[in-house]
Amino acid sequence: MPKKKLDSLQKLVFVDTETTGLNPIIDRVIEVGLIRIEKGQIVSKYETVVNPTIEVPDFCIKMTGIKKKEFKKAPTFKDIKDKFFDEMKDALFIAHNAKFDFDFLDNEFIRVDLPFGPASLCTVKLSRILFPHFPRHDLDTITRRLHIDVSKRHRAFDDALALWELFQILQKRFSQEKLEHVISGLITPPRRIFKSTAKSQMGMLI
Repeated sequence: MPKKKLDSLQKLVFVDTETTGLNPIIDRVIEVGLIRIEKGQIVSKYETVVNPTIEVPDFCIKMTGIKKKEFKKAPTFKDIKDKFFDEMKDALFIAHNAKFDFDFLDNEFIRVDLPFGPASLCTVKLSRILFPHFPRHDLDTITRRLHIDVSKRHRAFDDALALWELFQILQKRFSQEKLEHVISGLITPPRRIFKSTAKSQMGMLI
């Protein structure tokens, strides 16, 4: 009888965000991109520039290539919260350096009074375990090493698509048993934060 697939791998969402900085409490999301996978097939894609309602630093403009005028006509996170939340339902959140993207999105959801706490998987950690002989596991290095073409690096959807392509390569290079064993040990369980508690921790920074 074939081994039953890990339940958490039946619904996956590959996610990337671009932000105004590195601090998830005072900085904001300026772009999100995601690809939802169910039973190995893409079922939905979503990408949008996000109006952060604060000034976007010039280095972000230079790195992403997003023009300042795009932010003015873009939706705020409040405008897209329901769409993003629906895409994440019952799925495993997968990102490169996942804590970074998770924390930013977590704080954005706190600001709009919604709980956010899906199970998550970090592809940096996954790469380190599966390729221990390589010293670097940043996305630029991985995409070069595995010949993954990224049309627009540091754009949220393109980076999320690169992670999906990485995942497909891993499925071909490693057995299902090996991959599921490693992933099961890396998944951060889902959590739920009481909104009132979370908002009180944010204090006046919201």
